[in-house]
Amino acid sequence: MQSANNTDNFILQNMQHHSFKPVAVYFKEAFTTNTKLYQIYPDWTINQFINAISPIISIDFGIEPDDFELLDMGQDTCENGAALRQTDSILLRNIWTPELNVSFYIRRI
Repeated sequence: MQSANNTDNFILQNMQHHSFKPVAVYFKEAFTTNTKLYQIYPDWTINQFINAISPIISIDFGIEPDDFELLDMGQDTCENGAALRQTDSILLRNIWTPELNVSFYIRRI
């Protein structure tokens, strides 16, 4: 499976830089039934997360990296909700706990 190999390689290369173990997080392409699970580090910033996962999503979902945005599930507006705002100052675990109690939509733009 391409996504597991890409994610595993990224994790192995960057393991020494993280204090938390990666967590499996569910991703769903908005307005479809296409889904994937990816390993995500809770201590990534939002920018690190987007930069790490975008190439893998691009391969697995056949979407160019600049042609989609990520949004967290659970918003009142669902797949029409607000996209993640890029920032280097907020860690994923500070928003969704170290267990990353979140899933994400992948929305084509």
